Amino acid sequence: MKANELRIDNWVISKDGRHIQMNRIMLGVVPLLSPIPLTPEVLEKCGFVPNAIGQLAIEVLGIDTHLELITINDGYCYVNLNQVNEFGNSQNVAINRIQYLHQLQNLYFALTGEELIYKP
Repeated sequence: MKANELRIDNWVISKDGRHIQMNRIMLGVVPLLSPIPLTPEVLEKCGFVPNAIGQLAIEVLGIDTHLELITINDGYCYVNLNQVNEFGNSQNVAINRIQYLHQLQNLYFALTGEELIYKP
């Protein structure tokens, strides 16, 4: 994990094993921190719930976007983004290999402009 991967408010693991939220001061001690691996338990603490086919998912609905962040397979989270353009055509984009909570938080923020809530 590198400092340029982290934003203030990302969640990480401290040297003593606690889940802590990044702040400006902590950016200088990134080598002492570890990423939080995505697990079903971590996703549930972010508000993910089982979808129709039993995968953990969270949906974000916008005016022209339907974002579905879907389950873990082999330690990775897979993301589907369905976006409708001005002509009414929809496009599905699959994003995969999100392994850590801070990566999921950053993607969620980039797509929605809001923080992904995590309750450790």
